[in-house]
Amino acid sequence: MVSSHVLKMHMLEQGYAEEGFGISQELFRAYIQHCKRKRPVLSREAAALIAKEYTLLRQTKEKKEQIVSITPRTLETMIRLATANAKLRLADVVEYDDAESAVNLLKDSLFQKVVKPAKESQDSRRYSGRV
Repeated sequence: MVSSHVLKMHMLEQGYAEEGFGISQELFRAYIQHCKRKRPVLSREAAALIAKEYTLLRQTKEKKEQIVSITPRTLETMIRLATANAKLRLADVVEYDDAESAVNLLKDSLFQKVVKPAKESQDSRRYSGRV
């Protein structure tokens, strides 16, 4: 819901016609303000998942793939991300799914995903100066 609204707002700024626009800017602002007022608390399940995943991250053996060190600040980040997800749902409790989303987001950003292209394209050679 939020992503489609933001994308449509950018499309409107670029001259695209409004077609079946589902939410007014005023309503969207009110939604965001309501989200900001929410103060959800961690459920036992969400707290257990965050604690388990934080411990596993601290014990990670493959440090060379890790972009940053895992510190207590990382634990706080997991909690903040899970709480933000619950706020977007206008929930009073941070559920297991909120914590799982936060953990997945953090893991994806903390570890380098090295993908080697199968074949170098002509465009990549052109940009690297090897035409």
